[in-house]
Amino acid sequence: MHSPTLPRVVVPPAARQLGRGLLAAAASLAVCASAASAQTPRVEGPFSGLFGGNPANRQILQQFDLRGSLFGVYQEVLEPSESQLRDLDPRFQRSGTFGGASGGASYQYQRIARRASFFTRANASGAQYTVSGNTVAVMLDASSGFTSQLSKQISFGVSGSAGYAPFYNFNQLTSAPGSLPNAPIGSDQILPGAGFGFGAAYEPNVNLGASTNLSANLTRKSRLSVMGDYRTIWLTKSHSYGYDTAMASANYSYSITRQLSVRAGYRREISTLGSPGGGRQPSYARNGFEVGVDYGDALTLALGRRTTLRVAPSASVVRWNNSTYFRVNGSASLTYNFARSWTAAANYTRDLGFMIGFTQPILSDTAGATLAGMLAKRVRLTNGVSWTHGRIGFGDAPTLNWYTASSSLSVAVNRRIAIFSQYSYSVYDVPPGSWSLVSVSRFARQAVNVGLTAYVPVFSTGRTRR
Repeated sequence: MHSPTLPRVVVPPAARQLGRGLLAAAASLAVCASAASAQTPRVEGPFSGLFGGNPANRQILQQFDLRGSLFGVYQEVLEPSESQLRDLDPRFQRSGTFGGASGGASYQYQRIARRASFFTRANASGAQYTVSGNTVAVMLDASSGFTSQLSKQISFGVSGSAGYAPFYNFNQLTSAPGSLPNAPIGSDQILPGAGFGFGAAYEPNVNLGASTNLSANLTRKSRLSVMGDYRTIWLTKSHSYGYDTAMASANYSYSITRQLSVRAGYRREISTLGSPGGGRQPSYARNGFEVGVDYGDALTLALGRRTTLRVAPSASVVRWNNSTYFRVNGSASLTYNFARSWTAAANYTRDLGFMIGFTQPILSDTAGATLAGMLAKRVRLTNGVSWTHGRIGFGDAPTLNWYTASSSLSVAVNRRIAIFSQYSYSVYDVPPGSWSLVSVSRFARQAVNVGLTAYVPVFSTGRTRR
């Protein structure tokens, strides 16, 4: 089975133009994917930057970093046979050993004033693999935002984001409202193998997003918040095939005591999934109603000095294909910090949303766990598992499942260079013919990734938190 012929650089003109703008912005603007920042590990000491973290008591105001890696991968494609893998990412098409190199630059800036704050972040990275010839896989993303205290009672915020990726994966829409939760869990984002996992479709894609919010203190104890959000992603290879979602919400909360409050809210969301032929599928409308009681800070309950429980229940009334459905969603997470740098966490999310390639909404349940920390001053260990079960549509609908597990070990040679190894196992199982992007209904893979990674902090300014 021959691998599909790919262009030398998988950056179409539209994405190349977007890339120039992002790279130009990197000289004075921002850098850093929100998913990566959300998973920044608890790392302290002289090797914190090398392992992807920052000292816990330091607030970064401006930072520019370079990273590079040389690595080798041994993978075993467990299912299916090579003859069925022609529309997947070429890296996943056969068992064997291959090498690669990756590099990236990231910049972040934030300015905090008395009544306003501004941030901008951006990432640019490229990777080349011997299994895919001279193709360079380029990824770009950037985000920026502004918040202001308009008066003692009113605050306002706005943010935007843009990105480009050469392949489309299951977790592509995790930042969009109403989308499925992030499937891969427990991988250090700084490692070049962190992007490996589920078989990705060779579908270059561009995504854009914008959001705004307005909050007002009506009285000393009551508060009203209004928010709007818009996200779009389109596949440049399939032209008009894409996904759009627009959301608006309003929430009211009333504090009974300093710790106890009640809340009520309403959310309206409309999503549209495009088709390869250029037509549009019927829009998917979601009306969400939420009533709850909060104890502590935004449903965050401290069970001890090191243990935190976060719970976010919600309920939705969903209108789909001229029928109305009631859906209970929400999330819960339990985090335990110990031994200065170690974190153990378990989480559960129940959600519904669209994914490109499926013509029905996905009703999903996801559970995961992570354990990460420093084994020694120079050694970091990261472990994670995740399982997602979903139904494609309402009623007696077909189901899909995907699983992932990974374990990585990084050893610092000095403050700038580390050697690493990572094992990963992943499976996805979808009903045949239900996903239009890839014809492979079941894919299973395990891999070992070893290599050398370097971290170069070009400059960094910050201040110690009080």
